[in-house]
Amino acid sequence: MKSRLKSIDPQLLLVIIACALGVPALYFLGYWAPQAEPAPERGGAFLYYGEEGHTLPTPGLAPSAADVTRAALRDTDYFGAFAIGPQGRTGLWTGARTLSLARSYALARCGDGCGVVAERVPAGWDRTRSEPVLTPAMARNAAGLSPPFTHHLVVVGGANAWGYGVAGLGRSGGWRTARQQGLADCELRRAAEPTPAPDLSPPCLYLRLTEIIDLRPRPRLYPAPYEVGLTDLAPVAATRLVRVPGAPFDPLYGSFLPARLHVARATADGWTDASASRAGWPEAGDAIALLRCNAARRPQESPCVVSHRQLPDPPPPDGALAVPPDLYEGYLAWQQTEGPGAFAISPYATWGSSSGMKDRQAAIQRAADWCWYNTRRTYAYRSVRSEFLTLDMPCRIVAIRDR
Repeated sequence: MKSRLKSIDPQLLLVIIACALGVPALYFLGYWAPQAEPAPERGGAFLYYGEEGHTLPTPGLAPSAADVTRAALRDTDYFGAFAIGPQGRTGLWTGARTLSLARSYALARCGDGCGVVAERVPAGWDRTRSEPVLTPAMARNAAGLSPPFTHHLVVVGGANAWGYGVAGLGRSGGWRTARQQGLADCELRRAAEPTPAPDLSPPCLYLRLTEIIDLRPRPRLYPAPYEVGLTDLAPVAATRLVRVPGAPFDPLYGSFLPARLHVARATADGWTDASASRAGWPEAGDAIALLRCNAARRPQESPCVVSHRQLPDPPPPDGALAVPPDLYEGYLAWQQTEGPGAFAISPYATWGSSSGMKDRQAAIQRAADWCWYNTRRTYAYRSVRSEFLTLDMPCRIVAIRDR
C-alpha cells in the first residue's frame, strides 16, 4: 500500500484532496445546493417602470369628481385605485404591485355598492405584459443582483409585501435559507399592511428572479439640475478612517472602506451595511451610504446610521472644501481659461466647467451640464443607478467667473 501511495504524483494527490474538500464546500455555500421546489407562481423576468405615474379617471367622469380623484391619487406610488360609494363613502389604496390588487383593496375599504372611479399606473405601463412587476421599494432592495455564482428569489404577497433571498457562492445555507429569509421578510411586511379584510391579502409566495427589464422613461439629460455653493477648494491626498461616536465597533472594517475622500459607511443594527465608493463632499458620502444601506436592510432592522467616514488628513483650511488631487488639477486648469465661466463638482467627485460663455447664467448651466455628463460616465454613479437608487443631490457650482 505504501509503495502505491509513493507512486502517485504529488500534484495529482493535491487535486484529489482539493476536489474532496471543495465539492462539500460548494454544496454548503449554496452553489450546488438542492434546487428549490417549483415556484407557486411564474417568475423569471420582472418588469420595472420606475417611480413616475399617471392618474386615469374613468371615462365620462364629471370634471369635479375627476379633480377629486386626481387629488386623492396625487404623488402616490405605483398601482393605486380610488373608489366611491353611497353616502359619500370612499376607498383609496396605493403602492400595490398589480392594478387588480389596488382595485380590490380600494373596493374593500370603500364597502358595498362602491365602484372604482380612477386608477394610478406607472408611466409607460403596458397592460399586455404578464411578467411580475417590481415596485420602487422592491427594486431599490435589488442592490447587487448579479454577483458571481448566486441565485435570487423574490417573495411577494399581500398588496405590496415582499422579501428577497439569495443563495449561492458565499451565501451559506443555500436555497433553504434563501426561501426562509425571503418568506419571513414578506410575511412581516404583509402583517403590517392595513388590510381591509383578512381574506383579501394573498399569502407570500416565492418566485425565481433571473432578469429585471427596465422600462423607465429615458430621463432628459439637460439642462442638468444644480445648486450654487461657492467655496474655496483645497487638495488633499491622504485620508484617515474615523468611527462615528456611538456606532457599532468593528475593528476590521477599515480594510473594506475605500481610502477615498469623503466616503462613508452606513450600517443597520450592525448587520446590514453599505458604503460610498467616491463622494464629492462629506454630506454626499453620507447620503450615498445611507441610500444603499436603507435599501438593503431587512424590515425588522432599524434605519441605517453612518458608522465610519474617511476624513481628509490633514484637514483643509477653515471654510475650504477638501477635494482629491485630480479634481483640484481640473479646477486649476479651468482657472487658466477666459470669459464668463463656472466650475461644478458632483456628489460623486467628478466635475464640469465652462468658459467663454455669453453671460453668468449660461456659464453656470453649461458647467452643470458637463458635470452631470462626466458623472454618468463614472463607475461610482453607475453602481448606484444600476441598483435603481436615485440620489437627490445635484451638482454644486463652487466657482463662478463673470468675465
